[in-house]
Amino acid sequence: ASTDCAVPGVTKEQLLAAGNQDLWQKAWETSWQAADAGGRAGEQEEVYAEAQKLWKSWLTERERLKKGGAPGVVEVASASSISAGVKLEAKSLSPQQAVCAALKSRCPDDE
Repeated sequence: ASTDCAVPGVTKEQLLAAGNQDLWQKAWETSWQAADAGGRAGEQEEVYAEAQKLWKSWLTERERLKKGGAPGVVEVASASSISAGVKLEAKSLSPQQAVCAALKSRCPDDE
């Protein structure tokens, strides 16, 4: 099974088989974890907006895979914008990159 997938912890095959509700649950969990890591878990409207953008990007990725297209970078909101407490901005990041950006912005560098 291929692990090169836009959804963290999900293979391409699992993405293709996943229902919309399954993807929404994963998007919510991913967004919530990123917000929580950034100390912004209380901002439910922002977390919801991030989850919605992430979910839509995954739906787009799933449709692209169903049509036989190569996976690409999709437009998603930067998860770091939630942790920074600023207005969400669309950036060209994969969902994994968005979550990593949020975590990196809140975690101190190893010294």
